[in-house]
Amino acid sequence: MSKVSVTLNVAGIPIKIKVSSQDEGYIRNGAKSLNNIVADYTKIGPEKEYGYYLALAALQSAAQVEKLSKELNLLKECDERLEKLLEP
Repeated sequence: MSKVSVTLNVAGIPIKIKVSSQDEGYIRNGAKSLNNIVADYTKIGPEKEYGYYLALAALQSAAQVEKLSKELNLLKECDERLEKLLEP
């Protein structure tokens, strides 16, 4: 698996990282998503420090990952049950 150098701007912070070429799109989309969430929060209340909005965006993203992880585990359990039912 080849690595590529990626330079991103996340919440105004330049970040240069090396990622697998397979993950590059996910990393870029994740950065874009974080930037969009931060931008939405700053429109609501620009009186807070910028780091506060970045923390809110990270928390929102982490909660979404947690929810999707739980849903994936439930799907895996259902799949295992179905496989057992279909066994001869």
